[in-house]
Amino acid sequence: MEETTLFDKYVDRVLDKERNMRASHSSILIVDEQLNVVSVNSHRITNSPREHKGPGDLLNCINAADSVAGCGAHEYCKLCNLRKSVEKALRDDKMVMDECTLLQKNNDKMVLENTVMPFNYEGKRYALVFVVDISARKQKQIMDRVFFHDVLNLMGALNGFVQLLLEEPDHELLLEVKKLSEQVISNISYQKDIMNAENRSLALLPTDVTVKTFMDDASISLCSTAQNFGCKLQITDNCGMEVPINTDIRLLHRIVLNMVKNAVEASGPDGTVTVTTSLTEAKDYVTFAVHNDGVIPEEHRCRIFRFGQSTKGIGRGLGTYSMKLFGENYLKGQVWFTTSEAEGTTFYFNLPLNITQ
Repeated sequence: MEETTLFDKYVDRVLDKERNMRASHSSILIVDEQLNVVSVNSHRITNSPREHKGPGDLLNCINAADSVAGCGAHEYCKLCNLRKSVEKALRDDKMVMDECTLLQKNNDKMVLENTVMPFNYEGKRYALVFVVDISARKQKQIMDRVFFHDVLNLMGALNGFVQLLLEEPDHELLLEVKKLSEQVISNISYQKDIMNAENRSLALLPTDVTVKTFMDDASISLCSTAQNFGCKLQITDNCGMEVPINTDIRLLHRIVLNMVKNAVEASGPDGTVTVTTSLTEAKDYVTFAVHNDGVIPEEHRCRIFRFGQSTKGIGRGLGTYSMKLFGENYLKGQVWFTTSEAEGTTFYFNLPLNITQ
């Protein structure tokens, strides 16, 4: 008990030197050189040698949860910005500030602002880690950067066509106006669905349909998306029979469309993207698979399903994030991907035949 008190008093003195870093809505972790957490908000953590906890364990990181050994053991942990910030602070003996986006269980997102400050205590190295949840701020930034930007661009184009129609009515222009107005409505509806899904208030509208009918209807928008990027799209039904499903068609369409959009963007002009549907061996799920010949760089693989992070630049990543959110939290399926130089990249979505089961 005396050792804990002395340790906490020392930490308090360190904090007093950096009052400007205090924040009432922050969490303060203390980690040792092995990145094991020894204190959280001044509460000492007693770990046995076999039960050390890392920051990811306490923050419910999905990579820590998926690894038997917890935080630090998953293949993606070496790319974690929080871990890299702590390692850099301890190595360089200076304060480090950075951001970290992680996916939690149930596909909840968390964007953290981390401030790491190294210090010594009784000959051992430790780091104070100030963790601030800035998820709400980041969501607004993504809205400003992506959603409003896209909608304003569409509205600008729409307004231009309307001006032309005022000068000279034309049927082809009217069709373009209709197409653009539908895109605006779709973008607004998509953003609304994401926000409602995150708030756990998204209402499902299950409908009975066959896989073939769904794909026939969806192929119009899927092919149009591929054409916009100069890609070829091949759709193959490997189910071998008419497969009835009961699901929310709107969300299923968003997931498959995002899978295709992600693939054609990665393929570039003259690339070929394939979409296949098949029944699982137990015949209780339909697998939607979208393949392209590209490969996802290793440093980007851990960020694929994270909110607002993408291989295509800052502020992207809503499409892959929403695949997980809609597909797993609402349609009760499973979303994942494989990527390699030899096989290219394939995104998969296993959809249960009946959403109510």
